[in-house]
Amino acid sequence: MKMTDGLDCVRPQKRFLLLILLICLLVVGANGWQTRRARVTVDNSVHERIAAIISETLKQGELRTYGGVSVITRVPPSNSAVEEVKRYGDAAVPILVNYLQRSENGRERELALRLLGSLGGSRIVAPLREVILYDPSPTFRQLALRWITQAPWKQALPIIQEAAEADRNERVREEAKNLIATRAPK
Repeated sequence: MKMTDGLDCVRPQKRFLLLILLICLLVVGANGWQTRRARVTVDNSVHERIAAIISETLKQGELRTYGGVSVITRVPPSNSAVEEVKRYGDAAVPILVNYLQRSENGRERELALRLLGSLGGSRIVAPLREVILYDPSPTFRQLALRWITQAPWKQALPIIQEAAEADRNERVREEAKNLIATRAPK
């Protein structure tokens, strides 16, 4: 009786097919690893660029002295900066949301809110909803209400209506009512 290893009983054609299958699995696995690695690199570069855009924009409005009076101004992002953030699309959303949730710098948060709103579309609804309903600052809630109008109206309207009916600040409620009156499709 002859002892065989497990492959002796497999025909040569089947061995070849098994070898091809093994090679394919290795290629697919390696490609998936490279894709994940590339995505992390892209995410890091997007994060770095958005951080640079925010920093550069804030520097433009830094403390200046005019006639002995020190002033910090709010400078909007340049058109090219807004366009760059728009090109990042969905990849920009979590980065800007992170600024909204974690930054203690009001100007930085305001700029992140503006850039997020400029992205438009459905992707801005959930993060702006959080600001509109839960941010402690009435000013930020008002700004978020204005920017949520860049989302599809059917998604934005229920959030705006909730603010119009239930916000704890009269100015925010009035802003929401005004948006419903002036922005609602006719």
